[in-house]
Amino acid sequence: MEPEGKIDDSLYQFNVRNSDDDYEIDLIYSSYLTLFTINFHHSGLFTDYPSRSYENGELNFVDLLDTKDFCMKNLEAIKQKLGYEDREETYYHYIEPGGDLNSGIHGLRNEKDILIFHSYITLQNRFLDVYLEHGCTNVLYLSKSTNNLLLCQNEPSNESIKVLSLAA
Repeated sequence: MEPEGKIDDSLYQFNVRNSDDDYEIDLIYSSYLTLFTINFHHSGLFTDYPSRSYENGELNFVDLLDTKDFCMKNLEAIKQKLGYEDREETYYHYIEPGGDLNSGIHGLRNEKDILIFHSYITLQNRFLDVYLEHGCTNVLYLSKSTNNLLLCQNEPSNESIKVLSLAA
């Protein structure tokens, strides 16, 4: 029996590797059309807009993820595999292909966001960047799944997230 809040990562099949590991992922992906890799950035912090960067972070590659069953619980299992616990609020962000940290960053907060994330995974684009933050975030973005503008202050607090609805 797993402790409360802990995800049984044996239910989720993926491979975590360091950035300098030699791995023939392209050869594997040529035979399996729904598999993809997340370039998983963690342990860092975003600097402020407009020249945003992700500083003091680490990078791992998470391979062999499958679009057929990828969901928010996969992200939680990856987080746990990397040694993080569920003690703080967690924020996941991704960069759309061709975008950057200033104008292409989006949140992964629910299954609707995951479906939009899936739409960027194609035969020509099997590698997407995901960023993990803990506590609070200073990233401002338009949620594609809810059409809300999400704001957050740098200081962690229960009042830190403000959602502004853009719906008519």
